[in-house]
Amino acid sequence: MSRKREYKSYKRGDVVYVDLGNYSLGAERGFRPCIVVSRNAGNHERTPQITVVPLTTTHKEIPVHVEVKPLEVTGYHLKETSMALAESIQTVHKMRIRGKIGCVDADSGVMDKLDAAVKLHLGLSEPVC
Repeated sequence: MSRKREYKSYKRGDVVYVDLGNYSLGAERGFRPCIVVSRNAGNHERTPQITVVPLTTTHKEIPVHVEVKPLEVTGYHLKETSMALAESIQTVHKMRIRGKIGCVDADSGVMDKLDAAVKLHLGLSEPVC
């Protein structure tokens, strides 16, 4: 009987450093902090992938960007105020995660804003065809 591979378990709202690779064409790339947005039921040790939203310190007033202040992340905090880029949501293999630096404070409202930004970006409230 073969054993299934186990991966590290993460929770929604965790802030992790991810290797997003070198491929660009407008997408975020390189090593950068990201917020885990996939549901906890899918983030367990048996699943190899996780869905994240990258952060940047470049600020633009865009409806799908969410401001994240350093003190809104518990743990090691962010070095400076960042923007979560909901339009750059992506699923990555857990092998690309280089470490967890903290977690979005549950009382900060950041996850609620990020959920709304992802919903807006994906058009989840819009009619189909």
